[in-house]
Amino acid sequence: MKVSKESLKTARRLYQISLVDGELNEKTLKAILAKLTEQKPRGYREVLNALQRLVERYFLAKEVIIESAEKVPAAEKKELEAKLVAEHGSGLSFNYQKDVALLGGLKIQVGSVVYDGSVKARLNQISEVL
Repeated sequence: MKVSKESLKTARRLYQISLVDGELNEKTLKAILAKLTEQKPRGYREVLNALQRLVERYFLAKEVIIESAEKVPAAEKKELEAKLVAEHGSGLSFNYQKDVALLGGLKIQVGSVVYDGSVKARLNQISEVL
């Protein structure tokens, strides 16, 4: 569904209002949604759809997938999580997965950002050069 520029602009403003110190405030967001559905201004469905996409993007950016060939030790998990929180902010949800095809190293995805330090990725880079 295509969203008009005005609806998108309104959704972005409402989204910014719902952020407190860079974190999504659930109480504020619920109040905004209640007011929108109660008053039903012109084009409110478009605004709701655009706002939904912005909130989904926020939560996707907070999802971290860490893949490794071996199980990551607890001490390394804590250190890694602390570094990622320092770089990407709090509220991250961590999901560890085992992928023996990586051969070694880590592949980390934070939202749409991918850090690939796996042996498989390095071998692929070498094979592309040769």
